[in-house]
Amino acid sequence: MSSMAGKACLITGGSSGIGLAIAQRFAKDGGSVCLAARSLGRLDAAVDTLDSGSESIVVSADVTTAAGAARAVSHTVDRFGRIDVLVNAAGIAYFTSIDQTTEEQWDATLDGNLKSMFLMCKEAVPRMLDAGHGDIVNIASIAGHQGFDASTAYCASKHGVIGFSKALAVEVRRKGLRVITVTPGAVDTPLWDQAGGELDRSKMLSPHDVAEAAHGALTFSSTAAQDEVLVLPAEGVL
Repeated sequence: MSSMAGKACLITGGSSGIGLAIAQRFAKDGGSVCLAARSLGRLDAAVDTLDSGSESIVVSADVTTAAGAARAVSHTVDRFGRIDVLVNAAGIAYFTSIDQTTEEQWDATLDGNLKSMFLMCKEAVPRMLDAGHGDIVNIASIAGHQGFDASTAYCASKHGVIGFSKALAVEVRRKGLRVITVTPGAVDTPLWDQAGGELDRSKMLSPHDVAEAAHGALTFSSTAAQDEVLVLPAEGVL
């Protein structure tokens, strides 16, 4: 069983929710962590929650843009000298019927959940290939395997995440890189704040459940890869 000790980790969506929980778990296990998100104020508050024994930094970057993705990766490499683990946890969702979904909402969802992942991998993968090793963890969703009401943009983006991850894994696995997709059911994060309805969030996964899944997939073996890890609430998808 390996650990995160000494590994340089870049985590998008790192100021809250799943991204922050993963950062906390990696830092607890000795990883050096760079948190990336748009809001510097939220990042500063988030980094204060990480293990004080770890080396932790933040970078304010909009990773839905090429410039933002390049900034996040460069900031990590400049400080740590390399990037061993990339976690793509940035995400967004709108829960609206197809006739009420605006073009702006569609674009924001595809950009936030899928384009950002492409841009981050485009920046990080060449550096990992040069080093001969690296791990990429992409946070998907059960919505990438099935459809849900009032979620066309979100489901389309998460289906794309899973397809992208599978293709990238084939592309880089023989070159020393692993691509791991973590696919959770409903997780109690701020994403649900605008969802409405009568969802019982106490029955959802916690962000720390997803963090444990990501950590376990990375550390269970140095010679094997779990291409996808499916994590569901005890009572099912939602």
